[in-house]
Formats: sequence, C-alpha cells, structure tokens
Amino acid sequence: RWPSFQKPTWDYMRQVGAENALEKSPERLIGIDRDPAAVRIAGENGEKAGVGGDITWNEGDFFEFSPEAEKLYPGLLVLNPPYGKRLEGGGRSFYEKLGSHLRKNYRGWQFAVLAASHSDASAMRAGPTRMWPVRHGGLHITVAFGRVPA
Repeated sequence: RWPSFQKPTWDYMRQVGAENALEKSPERLIGIDRDPAAVRIAGENGEKAGVGGDITWNEGDFFEFSPEAEKLYPGLLVLNPPYGKRLEGGGRSFYEKLGSHLRKNYRGWQFAVLAASHSDASAMRAGPTRMWPVRHGGLHITVAFGRVPA
C-alpha cells in the first residue's frame, strides 16, 4: 500500500533474493531502537521472514551503543533515524550530533544514513559521502553513503 510500490519490481526482487539467499548470515546483525514496541515488531517481522535467529535486537539509544564494547569490527552501519516527516526528530543539529558519534565510535565503518534532505545529511561531516535522492514510503528523502575515516 506504499505510494511508490511497484509489484513487478517487488516480484523481481523477491525472485533474485530467493535465488541468492544464504542459510544463515555470515556476520553479526544488530538492530537498535529506543522504542520497545518497534523492537518487538521488528523481532516479530524477522521471525516471519525466517531471519529471526540472525538478528540481535537491542532496546536502547543508538548514541549510547558502542561497537567496540560489542567487539564489532568495521562493517556497514545502516540508519533510518527519525527525520521529521513521520516521526519527530532529525534536523541539522541531529545530523551534526550523529556525525560526531560516527567519527568517534565508527572509524573505518561504511554507513548508509537516511535523511530528510541533502543539507541535513551533509551536516554529518563523516567523510566523503555520496548522496542519492530517493522515495521512501512516498516521501522524497536523501540516502547518504560513505565511509567514516579510520
């Protein structure tokens, strides 16, 4: 029911995904959200999708999460923070704080971060970043992709 949903594209993606699916993730996958309901729903959806055993769900604040404390080595960090459209949050100061957190705790990591705008994403100053305008749930947003300098 998403405004941008295209059934032929979805069917193709499902087919390719099924053909390339691994039995188990070779890497640790960790999901974090401060909303207990979001964590519960994400866990239920993971179980329904057959990947529940591959993901560890943590209820908490991303800004308090330390990959070093979890003994994680650099990988890919994907963030879909509130950016002021559906949920309150986002804005330039949020992305400045996010960039500071990435530079301090995620050196050498790749990142993909969703933001309301190119300007907000640029405020991260987390290293060389490519920006893509995309539609997400019917909204026009920006995906920032880059690597935090080591």
